[in-house]
Amino acid sequence: MKGCGKIIAGMAVTAFLLVYYVQGQIDLVRVSYVLDQKTRLKNEKEEHYRQLKYEMEQMKSPRLLENKLGQLKFNLALPEEIRVIRIASPTAWRVDASAMEAVPVSPFAEKLTNFLERWVKVAQAKTDV
Repeated sequence: MKGCGKIIAGMAVTAFLLVYYVQGQIDLVRVSYVLDQKTRLKNEKEEHYRQLKYEMEQMKSPRLLENKLGQLKFNLALPEEIRVIRIASPTAWRVDASAMEAVPVSPFAEKLTNFLERWVKVAQAKTDV
């Protein structure tokens, strides 16, 4: 009788593992049905999107727009005379080089600007990678 308990325990464990395996397979089939349904729904939506995109492109086509304009009878025509108005370039924005030399710059400010320019150039060089 000592070996009989081990056999019954082994059969119980085996039965439990088989039931667990079958439950896993049933869940797998259920998931595959859900996946198939979602894939079919996705494909239907993609097809509907393609049809709507095609219809939109057809509505934007020049031929259809010309037909609609002809039906509405706007009597549009190209302008007969082309007028070009030329504007003189503004002279207020021109800066003479002699005026730039007259601006006083302190040596400390110049050193500070040179120092900062060096760091800005390094930072810009690193972003080009």
